[in-house]
Amino acid sequence: MTEKRKTLEQLLGSRFFSESETKVKPTQAELMSLFAEISSYFFKLYGDKWLNTLDDTVESFWRLHLVGLTIDDVVLGIEHMQKKGKTQFPPNALEFRGYCLGYGVTAEPPVPTVNKLKLIT
Repeated sequence: MTEKRKTLEQLLGSRFFSESETKVKPTQAELMSLFAEISSYFFKLYGDKWLNTLDDTVESFWRLHLVGLTIDDVVLGIEHMQKKGKTQFPPNALEFRGYCLGYGVTAEPPVPTVNKLKLIT
């Protein structure tokens, strides 16, 4: 029995994700579907403000910026966007990708960590 793919709204409403759903990178067809899900969600948030930003070029730009993101990343991006109070105007594709990857969420950029290795001599 195949399970029906969850919508973005269902994923946003759920706090528990299975490993298989969140760690798989989307295919090109899934990117188009993912953009359609995001677009539908943003239309509910922003209405005509969102629709007025869309054309073929913008849609392809958005799909380009979704490459490499997981469903979990997108859910995190929407959560970060809402935490930052970004609800009056829709984000552009690059800005949204940054939210998905955690950039601009904290006051300071994340500091890379270096694993310290003990050298055995």
